[in-house]
Amino acid sequence: MAKMFSLILLVIFTGVLPAHAFQQPEYSRADSLLADSVLSLTYKNQGLYTLYDDLKPVSSVARFEIDFNKLERVCAWLSQDSVFLFLPLRNDSPPGRGMVSIMAVNQERFKKELAGNPEFWSSKGLDPTQCPSVVLAEIETYDVSNRHRAFGYLYGYPHYAVSFFVEAHESLYQAGVELPRSFFTIPVYSGMEGKFIYAYPGDQQPREEDLELLEKAETVLEEFRAGFEPFREDNPDMPFLKWYFDNQ
Repeated sequence: MAKMFSLILLVIFTGVLPAHAFQQPEYSRADSLLADSVLSLTYKNQGLYTLYDDLKPVSSVARFEIDFNKLERVCAWLSQDSVFLFLPLRNDSPPGRGMVSIMAVNQERFKKELAGNPEFWSSKGLDPTQCPSVVLAEIETYDVSNRHRAFGYLYGYPHYAVSFFVEAHESLYQAGVELPRSFFTIPVYSGMEGKFIYAYPGDQQPREEDLELLEKAETVLEEFRAGFEPFREDNPDMPFLKWYFDNQ
């Protein structure tokens, strides 16, 4: 079930497409190590459910300081038939080195979310035919509540939980009333808590859809662990990079 999907997009927010995104330069060991690090952060955390499976249309991978040109090289390299990476520079981003936010987008799952929830997305002038980078950039211009709702849907949270989060945020910041909440956690490969987590009403028990999501995630995680860990033992040098290309 959990296989590398043929259409996945890793969006790295730093918008313009690098001029040489489709060139094929040779890559150094430093490039390889950087690529392995990016993929490690993805597979170890919530990005697993976007890159290896499609539970999450979008995952936030990491924020770190890095030279844009180096990352651009890695993006060009990792842009294969199955994956496309690019660096859409924000207007306020300085040239050279700066903080970079990496987001992973599973394109097929992304399209299904927009197609399956037209009441929200169509009202914003967005549809499944649009490039994810365009949609994500548009979301950044929304007011806080709509931005939270949009990213909640794209992060794969149950829709009732997204609505509750928006309601709770509005209640706190508009009326000063904090709604009771509980948190539902999905495990990730790193074992760290808080990487795939969302809030739900504190006076309720988890719903069936929460438990179904958990069951699916546990199945994906165990399948990944069973395949990757023996592979890693046989390939200790840059295992995530090698696994990534072997599983496309």
